[in-house]
Amino acid sequence: MLLLLTRLALAADVYVSSNVKGAQILLNGVETGVLTPGTVTGVAPGVVTLTVLGECVRGEATTAVSSGVTARVSVTAVAQLGTITVRPSPSQAKLTLDDRPWPGESGAPVAVQCGEHTIAAEQSGYVPAVVTVDLHMDEDIDLPLSLSKLGMGTIDLTAQPRTATMTLDGRPIGEDAVSLPSVFAGVHAIGANLDGYKTATKQIVVADGDAQAWHIELAREGSKKESAVIVVRPGRGGELAEGLDGGTDDELAAASVAEARAAGDNAARMAAEDAALQRRAEEARRRGAGDAGAAAAVSRVDRAEAERAAQEQIERAEAERAAQEQIERAEAERAAQEQIERAEAERAEAEQARAAEARRKAALTAKAEVEAAEAAQSKPAPQRAVAKQSSTPTKGAGLKPTQVAGITGMALGAGTGGLTAYFYAESSQAYRIYNAKVESARSQHDQQMAAGAQSYFENFVVPRRNALYLSGGATGALLVAGVVLVLVDETGPVVAPLPGGGMLSWTGRF
Repeated sequence: MLLLLTRLALAADVYVSSNVKGAQILLNGVETGVLTPGTVTGVAPGVVTLTVLGECVRGEATTAVSSGVTARVSVTAVAQLGTITVRPSPSQAKLTLDDRPWPGESGAPVAVQCGEHTIAAEQSGYVPAVVTVDLHMDEDIDLPLSLSKLGMGTIDLTAQPRTATMTLDGRPIGEDAVSLPSVFAGVHAIGANLDGYKTATKQIVVADGDAQAWHIELAREGSKKESAVIVVRPGRGGELAEGLDGGTDDELAAASVAEARAAGDNAARMAAEDAALQRRAEEARRRGAGDAGAAAAVSRVDRAEAERAAQEQIERAEAERAAQEQIERAEAERAAQEQIERAEAERAEAEQARAAEARRKAALTAKAEVEAAEAAQSKPAPQRAVAKQSSTPTKGAGLKPTQVAGITGMALGAGTGGLTAYFYAESSQAYRIYNAKVESARSQHDQQMAAGAQSYFENFVVPRRNALYLSGGATGALLVAGVVLVLVDETGPVVAPLPGGGMLSWTGRF
């Protein structure tokens, strides 16, 4: 009991806030049952790790907790990721993620924020595929995505007047009579236009294996008659019946059967066929043909269906062959384009290499010119310095030792003064050359030339500057020493300054 009370007395509270409300709070990896913002009670003093965990977000912070004190911690939660690998078939299908281009390569893992995402795949000649996935944090999803091939049908179009321009999905396709043997299954718009006539358009549905035929009659502008798109040979598209409202009984019956076949439902097909035959029989009786006329109509429908089925099988084979040829042509065009792009990349690399070589040669030429200028500048200076030094006398007849030493020191100082002048000229010239290199590198934005200027500064300017400092110091020391020695060569006490700045008292006679 005492131990429990002691622990309660030592416990502390931690108030946790976050940029995400309602997230779970974990203390040292253990759920506390508290949601943000909230206070975790009964925390033992010491360093603790607080984790904020929400849907697709996570954050963590470490803090020190003291007994009897409420610690306040703000934890920032950030979105978490998972990976999605999409393997489309065919592999060249275009992928999108949430209506945006796929952010990676097909068949490779892509890091995506967790949550619900819509993945779509499209390829010409195939039915688009759309899948919705719910990605959890740190989850890896491998998603095979197969696309079904679109079927194909044939559309034959004629127009009156024959000079009218016929269109498919808004694109001109020819005049007079046009046959389109490889039209992908789906919704299409056919029409025709001609100056002085009213434009005609109609939306149709092409099913796999269709062999449709349409005739377009254009009415003159200003006339009461309207342009019309008339079915000649109906197909099996699911919306065809709506386009035949007001048509003949044969057309309506064929459209109903086509709708049922396109749906692929045997029961619906049989019901549609029965309804079509019943309408035919009732119409025949209404016109006085009786049951015999209805039976004859049914027989004609059966024969027509058989002939159309055989024709459709032939046309389907031809459409598949045309589709395969189209795919092969697309593959050949893509290979040719890739070859052109590779050649252009190689040419760009060669041009970059030639430009780099030209810059290197220009740098070498500039370096040679600078070195030649340095050599021409540095040759005569040492000869003038030596000549100046050699003209200074070192001894004199009847001179005392101190006088000789003083004159010698002054002569040496004058000689080193000449060396100082030489090194000053050399250092100034080297610095001017360095400035010229720097300005040239800046004007040409040439990093290689800038690096060469820095190397020249370290190898030429700095050594000449150091030599200038040394020779100048030696000149000053030797001149001062010579002056001091001459001053102390006097009768009686003499006080003279030394080069080091001290004082020396002389009491003897010289």
